[in-house]
Amino acid sequence: MSETLVTIGKYLDVTEARIAAGLLQSEGIPVYPLDINQVSANPLPGVGIRSMRLQVPASFEQEARRLLANRESSDEAELTYLATGGL
Repeated sequence: MSETLVTIGKYLDVTEARIAAGLLQSEGIPVYPLDINQVSANPLPGVGIRSMRLQVPASFEQEARRLLANRESSDEAELTYLATGGL
């Protein structure tokens, strides 16, 4: 029997979803993006599916969430650094 998949993220932006999926895949985590192709085909807001979901096998959930949380916090730190001129 195959392992249960869990949703670890929902994205409104195709690029963000692909970046997150790539990060997880680079760490050896199998990722199953849902609805990305439909959103790519209809990128206008309010047309078709509004968000994309990333799913991983349940055994990878904790590691995947940790990686995504670390990415988000490092993105915030970088934006703060840029906004303050490195001060």
